[in-house]
Amino acid sequence: MKLITTLLLVVISTQLLSAQKCKYTTNKKDPFTGEQIVTVVHTNRGWTWASIRQGEKFLIEMTFLHAGDIQKPMTVNDSVLVKLADGSVFHFRPMADVQPVSQSKSYTSGTSITSRSGTAVTTTMELTSFSPRFIVDKSVVEKMSQSGLVAIRLDFTGKPVDFDFQVKPLIKSVEPIMNQSKCILTIQ
Repeated sequence: MKLITTLLLVVISTQLLSAQKCKYTTNKKDPFTGEQIVTVVHTNRGWTWASIRQGEKFLIEMTFLHAGDIQKPMTVNDSVLVKLADGSVFHFRPMADVQPVSQSKSYTSGTSITSRSGTAVTTTMELTSFSPRFIVDKSVVEKMSQSGLVAIRLDFTGKPVDFDFQVKPLIKSVEPIMNQSKCILTIQ
């Protein structure tokens, strides 16, 4: 009897220690449909990934910066390629056309090398951000909960832009995104 009780306690404590800890950014009911809306957001240096569950629908929203002033919108005919560590490749198409948001960022880089007077050099850079939202199948979220991101490719501007999740700083996003997928799947 003591052996069974001890084994039961070990199993229960192991389950509690390995339980998924989910920190939801949003957890509310839609006032019109009554659907539960749960969002988990991860941000890493100008790049954001949101895993969303709205009732039985699964969505992913990405916000990313692109160097330069891009006037071309991302349309519903464009796709974002997502590759996982297990070799799976997914084509995500935006739910709606996404307009670019352009902004100028200025930063000061200290003292000019050519100046003895200590003049600061200010550089201005044009940046464009996009925030597409994608509807994905539950099976995609299940795969993403088991296999980490390797790369994301954007190819709607005419020049492919790859985000490599195997190097810093993006490698720090792999585990949080896998955990987000697990959290979104566990919602009843």
